[in-house]
Amino acid sequence: MINNISGLKYSVENSFSMMEDVLNKYKVGEIYDPNDNNDEMFFFIGTCLHWIMDCLDRIENDIKYEEKEVKLVSAFRGANNLLKHNKSIIHLHTVEGGMTFPIVFPLDIPLKHHTWQRVNESEIGSKYLSQTKNYNELLCDKDIEQTMKEAIKIIDKYLI
Repeated sequence: MINNISGLKYSVENSFSMMEDVLNKYKVGEIYDPNDNNDEMFFFIGTCLHWIMDCLDRIENDIKYEEKEVKLVSAFRGANNLLKHNKSIIHLHTVEGGMTFPIVFPLDIPLKHHTWQRVNESEIGSKYLSQTKNYNELLCDKDIEQTMKEAIKIIDKYLI
């Protein structure tokens, strides 16, 4: 049995909401940083990832995930472990979109969005290799907000 479900759900929902607010401000240009403020993104993405994994780990102790969910949970566990244990990982996000130079007409300025960055599997120890492979397969180059919403759906499914 999982204790403190309301506190866990509150933490996931609020950390996601805070991350989403900051990412949306980057998208529309309310926040501008030529270096895309990696420290701030590291904090918000990492905090949300931590709470998602805290819930997924607790759920896993009580139930058996569906087969399709097992790989996604492994991918998120890999992301979390990479941020916690791999000293060569500075951040796991990449910023795409926004204005680029030289300017080409017709002018098209796609909204900025944050995606999961590819991790070189050869630099990862064997302990996290399967998680890293799942990370690269299921999260890499995908929108961070959308993939975290997928994980939150799993949490909502089981954390009643």
